[in-house]
Amino acid sequence: MRYFQLNLKHRWARLGFGLLIVITLGAIIGTYSRGALVGGAAMLGFLWLKSHYKLLLALTFIGALVPLVAFMPQKWTDRMVSIGDYEEGSSAQGRIDSWIFAINIANARPLIGGGFKASQNPRVHFKYNPKAFRARSAHSIWFEVLGDHGWLGLMMFVALGYMTFRSCGWVRRRSREHKDLTWAYDLSGMIQVSLVGYAATGTFLNMSTFDLFYHVITIAVVLRLIVERELEARGEGKPKPIRFNEPNPVERAPG
Repeated sequence: MRYFQLNLKHRWARLGFGLLIVITLGAIIGTYSRGALVGGAAMLGFLWLKSHYKLLLALTFIGALVPLVAFMPQKWTDRMVSIGDYEEGSSAQGRIDSWIFAINIANARPLIGGGFKASQNPRVHFKYNPKAFRARSAHSIWFEVLGDHGWLGLMMFVALGYMTFRSCGWVRRRSREHKDLTWAYDLSGMIQVSLVGYAATGTFLNMSTFDLFYHVITIAVVLRLIVERELEARGEGKPKPIRFNEPNPVERAPG
């Protein structure tokens, strides 16, 4: 939404996306999800770092969030305050049990893990974590992948997100000085913001197979290809590697 707000020419369209951002903030708070609160905070912070108008964006966030939080009931405040309460919260303790299960099964099966939704299978869960209260999902993309696909799967999953983030950084560096590629500069930055939001929120939610994450990766791949071809057309592409087995052009010249 921030990408469209930056690049649309029509003033009312930009205002509309600004309104959507505020509404989305309200939706995040209204879900009572502690994971959403953590992810939203991380995403807003990183969005602020990537923004061209840091002061204006900060004032907008404050102006939108303060009234939203002020009107939330005490039940919401109590739930958010309990984020760090792992001893008294059964939900949090259940997640820790599932994380222990994921580590144990990954150590036993490092290359393949336990398969999809392994932690939700009581027979498998109690085999690798006998002290667990009950079998339940990991509620974390990292431990979900670890338990389902082992250490190898987790490394591949992390590498996929990391390399996408790095690729967007490449696009930002190469498009920064080109006014006609401002859209690519903004889009790559907002993709990075999306990845940060996904990583932070996903730490407390089952979202490892969330399709939008892989859509964002696809957009990042296509974006880099477009920018690479555009720069190559301008003679600013990657230098061709030297092939030492090719004959010297001087030796091929006649005479």
